[in-house]
Amino acid sequence: MECSCQRTTHILFEADFADPVWCADCKWNLDLDDLPVSETLKRNIESWAEGYGGWQDWEGEKLISDAVKIEEDFNNAGRLLFVLLQQELPGFTISYKPSRLSSMYK
Repeated sequence: MECSCQRTTHILFEADFADPVWCADCKWNLDLDDLPVSETLKRNIESWAEGYGGWQDWEGEKLISDAVKIEEDFNNAGRLLFVLLQQELPGFTISYKPSRLSSMYK
């Protein structure tokens, strides 16, 4: 994978408003389309990432009801995708960082 440190095999999998794959060393946001994984996994990751922040009322700057549960479900789905990424990318070291947005409002 190309990044600012040239080629990485150490990936951070973390949802954000960008593609959820990052170089864990230089923090470069990697293009999901460049990952050598199945199209099905790419689509599942894209779909998951689109749900990022769905537990927040962005305009009101507050959590919606059941926010903690919604974020927990989101993180659990991310963990499953993380396992699939590890299976499809055996030559990579992959770390998963779950979302903690709802804890910012406690």
